[in-house]
Parts: sequence; structure tokens; C-alpha cells
Amino acid sequence: MRLAGPTAIDVRANDSGGPNEAGDSYLITSVREGSRGIVTITGGGTGLTYDPMGCATGSDTFSYILTDSGGQTDSATVLGASPAPARTRSRTGRARSSSPTARSDPRCR
Repeated sequence: MRLAGPTAIDVRANDSGGPNEAGDSYLITSVREGSRGIVTITGGGTGLTYDPMGCATGSDTFSYILTDSGGQTDSATVLGASPAPARTRSRTGRARSSSPTARSDPRCR
């Protein structure tokens, strides 16, 4: 998955209980952020939003804990990637970024 800004991630889409847990509901109750972005629990525990920090690019991982209505928990890890800003050559031969964030944030140069 490639991310270029705050991105909603439906991590519960592939989660289901076993045969004895068919009626359980599931909520995200905790997250452990990655090193390159901020993870926010949204929708009262029904979703997550990942927001890459500043000029961060490349891979990042974060984990979360899912709790069912019976109090049982399980954890999972998500791997995502933020694309590097596109680079082009100016007439002087210097590389320049076509990313608005990179152009406006001096730390990204």
C-alpha cells in the first residue's frame, strides 16, 4: 500500500471470529505507532487513519489490538509505504521536487 497523506485504513475488513464467536463485535482498542507516521483510532474503534510525518517516505509498520465483545484480544501488524516525492531536473541540472509538501517545507530539501 502506498500512502501520500492521511489515509483511512479499514483494518477490520479481513477480521472475523471463529465458529463460536459469530455474534461478536470487534473494536480497535490500542495502537502502537510506527517510526514514520501517526496512527489514530477513528469511528469509536472501527477504523484507523495513518498520517506520514513531515517528509517521511519509505516503509513503515504499526500494530494494533482488536478486542471482541467478549473481552478477547488479538494483535496485528500493518506494513505500508509513503511514496518519495517525484524529482525532476531543472535547467541548471539540480534536482527539484514536484511535491508541494517538499517544496514548502525546508526540512524536505
